[in-house]
Amino acid sequence: MGNSRKTWTLWGHLTKRSCTQSRRDLSVTPLPEGRFSNIMQPMEVHFTPELEAKLTQSATQQGRNPDELVQEVVAQYFDEESRFIQAVNRGEEALRRGEYLTHEQVGQRLERFLRS
Repeated sequence: MGNSRKTWTLWGHLTKRSCTQSRRDLSVTPLPEGRFSNIMQPMEVHFTPELEAKLTQSATQQGRNPDELVQEVVAQYFDEESRFIQAVNRGEEALRRGEYLTHEQVGQRLERFLRS
């Protein structure tokens, strides 16, 4: 029995930011295969049949192209990951400065919040 998984090809380009921070900016519109330059690289992504079905269903419900949906979801993931890492770094910096609440203080604030 052969492999029935579909191969999705994502097209991305390196941005000025990504060159310095090793980040990728995914483009929504893929270039034809014969026209990409040395900075354009295709990336194959393999999904399980179950995940591919979810992707296809979601794209269909939204009236969208599955390739564009994949690119948007991946871009959103990395944006959210970046925001999370920044928040963790801010928390660690605050902790080093001694700016934190004890467990008891958090409980008291939560109780006041729930009462209001």
